[in-house]
Amino acid sequence: MQIGMKRLNFVDLVHLNNRTKLAKLITIEPHDVHIGRQNSSTSGKILSPVRFVAYDGGGFGTIDQPLVNCSNNLEVKITDTIEDINSIDIFYFHMNAPEKIKYAKGSKKRQSFMVYTMESEVHSFGGESWSNADFRMWYNLDLSFPEPATYFNVKTHLIDLLSSPKVEFEQKETQSPIVWVVSNCAAFNGREKFIETLMNKISLDSYGGCLKNKFSHPSEHMKGNIELYSYYKFVVAIENSNCEDYVTEKLVHVVASGSIPIVAGKNNKPNYLKFLPKNSFINIYDYKSVDDLVKHLKKIESDKSEYEKYIWFKRSHNFTRETLAQMSREKLIETAKKALGYEENKQFFHGLVSKEKSENKLCKLARYLRDTPSEKIDLEIEKNRINRPAASEQYRVTFNTQSLN
Repeated sequence: MQIGMKRLNFVDLVHLNNRTKLAKLITIEPHDVHIGRQNSSTSGKILSPVRFVAYDGGGFGTIDQPLVNCSNNLEVKITDTIEDINSIDIFYFHMNAPEKIKYAKGSKKRQSFMVYTMESEVHSFGGESWSNADFRMWYNLDLSFPEPATYFNVKTHLIDLLSSPKVEFEQKETQSPIVWVVSNCAAFNGREKFIETLMNKISLDSYGGCLKNKFSHPSEHMKGNIELYSYYKFVVAIENSNCEDYVTEKLVHVVASGSIPIVAGKNNKPNYLKFLPKNSFINIYDYKSVDDLVKHLKKIESDKSEYEKYIWFKRSHNFTRETLAQMSREKLIETAKKALGYEENKQFFHGLVSKEKSENKLCKLARYLRDTPSEKIDLEIEKNRINRPAASEQYRVTFNTQSLN
C-alpha cells in the first residue's frame, strides 16, 4: 500500500490512531450534541436552537468541539469547568457515577446526571455506582435509559446490509477464505484459543498482533480494514468478551465490507439476531465442534450458490447503494422491512433498528429532556434506577478446542 512515497504495513495503518477513529465512530453520527427545552412557536417561525450546557466530568470522550448541533433545533454546549454551577444542565461521566452532592451542591436549578461507557462489563469499572446517576447509557439495548449508546449508525448499517458486495465471489481470495485482525491476544473469553484451533484446520489470514501470519495484502488500493475484509469470504468478528448486546465496530466493519461475519454468541451473549437478519452470519456456537464448523465453511467457500445464501438480502431488491443513501432513515427502514421480511426478522427490527436512534448520546438525552414532561421524567428516573450488571464468571464463555457446545 502506497501513501505518498512511504510504504505502510497494513496493520500499522489499521491501528494508526485507533482510539481517535473509535471516538469518531461513536460521536460523529447524523446528529451531534446539544441539549435544550421545548422551543416552539405557534406562529410557525423558526426559532433559534434550544441550548443545554453539559459538563464533561471525566475527560474521557470529551467531544473536540464546544458546541454540537443536534436535530430538531437542539444544541449542547460542552464545558469542563463548573465555575458557574447554575449554568449546567447535564453532568456526564465515563464509567463511574459520583454522588450528586459532590458536583451539584449549591445549585438552584434542575440538573441531570448521566453515566456512560462503550466498554464491556469485564473491561470497565464503577458499575456499582451507576444508581447514583439519573441516566445510564451503554450498549445494552434494553437496560440503557433513556436510550442505548451503541457502535451503530442504523441508517449506515442498513445501507451496508442491503448494498451489493464490494467484491463479488469470483474476485475474493482463493488461498485463504478467512481473515482476522485483532491485537489483544489475552481476551477474557479466550477467543484466541479458538482461532488457533481454527487455523490448524482451515487457511486463515491474521494481520493483527495476535497470531499474526500475514503482514500485507497484494492489493494496491487497500486503505483500511473494511477494504481488506471485502477481499475475503469470511471475517472473524468475535468480541473479547461475551456480554448482553456487546457488539462493537468489529461487526460494523464486516457488514460494511459485504463479507460474511463469523461471530460467537452463546446463551444470547450477545444475541446477534438483534443486530443482523437471519441467515446473514455464522455463529460458531451453532455447531457441535470446530470440525463441523470447518466442514460447513469449506462447503460455502467453494460453492457460490451456498455463499449466496448468506447474502440473499443483497439480491432481494433493485436499489443501488447510491439510491439507498438518498433515503431518509424512516424510508430506509421500510425498505429493509420489505427486503428482509419483517415477520421473519422481528428481533432485528425490534432490537437495534428501533432502539438505536443514531444520534450522539448527549443528543439523545437532550431530546428526551426537552420532549418529556418533568413529572414523567422523575417517575422514569426512579423506575429505571439500577446499577450496571457486574462482571462475573457468567461472562467467561470459554472455547473448548474439541467441542463448541
